[in-house]
Amino acid sequence: PIWLDNLYCNGNEDTIVYCRHTGWGIHNCDHDEDLVLGCGVFDVDVINGTTIKVAWELFPKAISYHITLRPISKPEETIIGSQLPTVGTSSSYRNISLNNATNFVVINGLVPLWSYNLRFKGITASNNTGYIEEYNFVAKQGGVDIHLVNGETPSEGTVELLYNNTWGTYCNLTSHREAEVLCKMLGYPSGFHDKYSVPMSSSSTVWLSDVSCRGTETSIAYCEHGGWGQIDECNAEAVVACKSIIVEVFNYTTAKVSWKISSNPDFQDYQLILRLEQRNDGFLNYETQSGVGTVIIVNKTNFSNSAFYVLNDLEPYSQYSVEIQELLSVNVTGFRETFGFVAIPGGTAVRLVNGKSAQEGIVEVFYNNTWGTVCVDHFDEEEIKVICRMLGYEIGYVISNSLLQVESTLPIWLDNLDCSGNEYTIFDCEHTGWGINNCDHDDDVVLGCEAAIRLVNGKTAQEGIVE
Repeated sequence: PIWLDNLYCNGNEDTIVYCRHTGWGIHNCDHDEDLVLGCGVFDVDVINGTTIKVAWELFPKAISYHITLRPISKPEETIIGSQLPTVGTSSSYRNISLNNATNFVVINGLVPLWSYNLRFKGITASNNTGYIEEYNFVAKQGGVDIHLVNGETPSEGTVELLYNNTWGTYCNLTSHREAEVLCKMLGYPSGFHDKYSVPMSSSSTVWLSDVSCRGTETSIAYCEHGGWGQIDECNAEAVVACKSIIVEVFNYTTAKVSWKISSNPDFQDYQLILRLEQRNDGFLNYETQSGVGTVIIVNKTNFSNSAFYVLNDLEPYSQYSVEIQELLSVNVTGFRETFGFVAIPGGTAVRLVNGKSAQEGIVEVFYNNTWGTVCVDHFDEEEIKVICRMLGYEIGYVISNSLLQVESTLPIWLDNLDCSGNEYTIFDCEHTGWGINNCDHDDDVVLGCEAAIRLVNGKTAQEGIVE
């Protein structure tokens, strides 16, 4: 009989009895769909670039276990399949013997980003080998290395993953959460995926597809997926664009600045410069003041390797720019980038312009010191709810663009905006990426927003029948 179908486990259960399923003996399967598994005797958890944890199942007939760890390539060497250059001699091998009562060991002293081979043996009586398994990994959190190729800049491109000593692609990337994890593996604070991915190359090894991440993982290896190399169908290779600097505005006076972790061997320090660009005169009604843009509010160094800084005492609703510069040895300057934000939660402001009243108009979003529009693609009630809430209203509706007879000349900042409706600002919603779109300005979103309560038929706007 076929006992189980639609089995769903979270991975922490001691037995499949505790997993969810359709019911014992309830299914719509044939035996050509029977599950076939291969179980690993041991598991390698790469904690960071210098430390791994090796755990294994205790084997009843084994009297001891033996681990051999050997380096097999440096990061600058070309890796082609299993044809790997040997690093060092047998003297560089690590040999560890353990008794049968032990089921894990922590190994330190690895060289970051080197590739390693780990051979695990169970030894039975009379010094016979009961079983042998091997595993190759990169000395990097998750045991997987990553790089981007064919991009216009070093921070963007097609994702390639180094797993088991072979470079392969990442297929069917569908969420910004996976892009966040991939970019953090590269040392960037954040990133987003390009929904217009490149066609799949027939010669590529495909390592991962349909991955599901929370966004907080330190490696893509820790996200849920169907298995390395277990790909049923792949239509397009994943493309991501990573951000060198991001600003998280917690409230009206505090923000956290994060930036790319330096990988330059000549790195000395970072320099952070915060400038007040415009003071507000009421809610988002900016008034440029003489000399404001040149006043240095913060000019800080001595960060060492801490690639973040918390800004305090910001002026609510005011506009700032923050500049991060990488300082290298011998007076050489590394990467330098500037990011603009508004001192409100989310750091992104929104307004309605060119409407018949203050409650309607073209939606404009303030991002990186510039106002821009939002494309109507996939725009529905959830996005309306978030934008109108940012403006202090409860409900809203879409207005035909043709009614305004005014076409914007600003950049189009957002396309394919995807909100759940519960976000505090549209900065928290998924989208194609800032400035990435396939729209014209006749696709700009035009909204009308209203309060959930109003006064009508009164002598002034402050009195009347409550509706």
